[in-house]
Amino acid sequence: MRFPLALFLGTSLVLTAAVACTAFDAANQQPQPPADSDGGPNASDANQGGEPDANNQPDATDDASTCAHDCGGAACQNGACVAIPVLDDIDDLFGITADDADLFYSRRAALGGIGRLGPNGNASEYVPMLDRPNDVVLVGPRLYFAVEGTASIKYMDRAAVVPVSVSATATPLRLSADGSGAAWLTASSVVWTSGGLGDLTSQSFDLAAVGEATALTVGNGKTWIVRGVSGGAHALEVFGRPGPRTETVPLPAASVTAIDNGASGVFLAADTGVIVVSNAGGSSVAETVVPPVSLGGEPRGIDELDGVLYVVTDNGDVWRVKPDGTGLTLLARAPACTGERIAVSASWVYWTCMASSTNKGSIRKTPRR
Repeated sequence: MRFPLALFLGTSLVLTAAVACTAFDAANQQPQPPADSDGGPNASDANQGGEPDANNQPDATDDASTCAHDCGGAACQNGACVAIPVLDDIDDLFGITADDADLFYSRRAALGGIGRLGPNGNASEYVPMLDRPNDVVLVGPRLYFAVEGTASIKYMDRAAVVPVSVSATATPLRLSADGSGAAWLTASSVVWTSGGLGDLTSQSFDLAAVGEATALTVGNGKTWIVRGVSGGAHALEVFGRPGPRTETVPLPAASVTAIDNGASGVFLAADTGVIVVSNAGGSSVAETVVPPVSLGGEPRGIDELDGVLYVVTDNGDVWRVKPDGTGLTLLARAPACTGERIAVSASWVYWTCMASSTNKGSIRKTPRR
């Protein structure tokens, strides 16, 4: 679920000594939005809002007969939009989250941090200097993030910018949050806030006896985690929040890289394809609804919005599909891109690409519809 968010006050805000506030610029060796010459919009583009320009005419290379949706001004080639570059050469790129006002990403490194951009890749603003932040999550007016190096969960209000600690914890490996609270994984436990996002206390459930957990998502007062089980398989664990584990669902997968939830179920990107765990008839059932062969690659990231799933594969393709596996549509291609994580706003689909030979990543986008 997405929420309307207020804008930051600007780049002139003064941060505490623990946070360095700096623009992304060449002098600081920070990543820059791609120039127009490579197909990416910049601050000079006519349309600076979060919506794709309704009056934007296709490029000469667009072929409306092969792409059944708007490419946002990018070319349409072989039935798919060409991915629009947003940001290139990001050291230690990890998490990503977005709405129509802002795009945030994390740089998971010592003295890494959180980057913010406008929806067109312009107006980059600051990097809080943090020690290995990983997942980033937007909830209302706040950005939540997990910081491995200082073993803490923090948030920033856009109007204040300075990070505030929510909870000290064992090293947080993954983070998820919604309006009712946050949950995160450590090497041996799943932890959740006990009274919503405003409560600084937390509760935990020991995972040491049931195997390593690799992914989680929260929603509707529940926490779902993916953990390893005997024989190299994985299972989905369901927890109340707060509360004990209530259900275990075997998964037809040996590797799960991402998980999300929506009104119709829980959705996973796995080595066996897109898995949907539904609760029809009162008992949960896991089913692979889109195999890798249909996607041309293995799904790596997944996000749900308005009852539709968006998936990025290990070869950089982005797909749209309904939870029952119907309506599979190739939205965009990013050649020479190893897709990792995906975030969907009302207007755009964003995803991260990692270079195979370096520790640098890039961010791409395509219109959602």
